[in-house]
Amino acid sequence: QIRIASFTTQKEEEIQVDLEVEIQNISNVAAAEVVQCYVHDVESTVYRPEQELRAFSKVFLEPGEKKLVSFNLKSDAFQFYDIGAKKWVVEPGDFEIRIGSSSRD
Repeated sequence: QIRIASFTTQKEEEIQVDLEVEIQNISNVAAAEVVQCYVHDVESTVYRPEQELRAFSKVFLEPGEKKLVSFNLKSDAFQFYDIGAKKWVVEPGDFEIRIGSSSRD
């Protein structure tokens, strides 16, 4: 279960996305999980990787336990370095935020 707790943007330098992800250990033994948060620029005008790791959190869970994992993404999570402009920029457009335990999820 994923919930966007809040999302605000007014100017490029003020982007902030707060996410909460609920995870649960469905096994019968204690376990650890690394919850990873990736950003994907849907229609980038420059070459960028398919997704870029922007945050992660290692969580320890007892059998059956649920926990909320929170991420706070700011402008730098959506930026790339524009060589022509010689500065960090955020392209206008849509971004996907992807959550998983690896880049393949």
